[in-house]
Amino acid sequence: MGRPPGTARPSALVASATISLSLLAGAAPAQQPPDGIAFSMAGEHRQKLTATLTGDAGPTPIRLSLTYRQVSTSKPPSLDKACAPTMAQNSDTRLVNAVPASGSYRIRRSVELPLGVFAVCLYEAFDGSSDPAAAQLIQTTVAGELGPVTHGGAPAPARTAITVRVVGAGAHAVFKGHTTVSTGRVIIQRLVGGRYRTVARTRVRHGTYSVRVAVRHGQRYRAVLAATRTYRSSKTNLVRIQ
Repeated sequence: MGRPPGTARPSALVASATISLSLLAGAAPAQQPPDGIAFSMAGEHRQKLTATLTGDAGPTPIRLSLTYRQVSTSKPPSLDKACAPTMAQNSDTRLVNAVPASGSYRIRRSVELPLGVFAVCLYEAFDGSSDPAAAQLIQTTVAGELGPVTHGGAPAPARTAITVRVVGAGAHAVFKGHTTVSTGRVIIQRLVGGRYRTVARTRVRHGTYSVRVAVRHGQRYRAVLAATRTYRSSKTNLVRIQ
């Protein structure tokens, strides 16, 4: 099976790109995930996976197990290879592990995740067995939110923010601050005659940066987070070196 197509939800300005396929054991693939598995945006850089399992449990107890793991966005696995056939062969993160009482049941669990595509695997074991080998795969879902998209369907770079603080005196000062992205490049610029001149570059590590810069007192500087394909550039206000 080839790569599942992404779809864009309609919106006046910006939408959310999604990708989804689902397979019930013994059934043909569906074009959308079943009502029990749903992905939704939870901010610009996060999504929420919500699992709602409903049914009727008879006198013989059953055990339901649901797991998830992130997979490649560009080459997600085919549905027949996304999940192990039993829980004994599954090492993914578990979201549900429950034995519903007899009668109608409704189990609801949710978790916040990074943007991207996830394989969600649902298993069922009869007699309420806790033996992983007894839990058989009954449903596979490959889905997820890919982030904001423009009308043209291309992913829109996410917004960012950057702060700066200047420490030190004399001919050199340390420019340091925080960014809303964990990795990236920061450029320190000096305002010269109405134009900006780059005077230093550094890397963002774990959302912070720090760089020693040769400064001129009385001049104004700013820090700029360089743009990438996935997020926009942002800059600080000008800081005057006293």
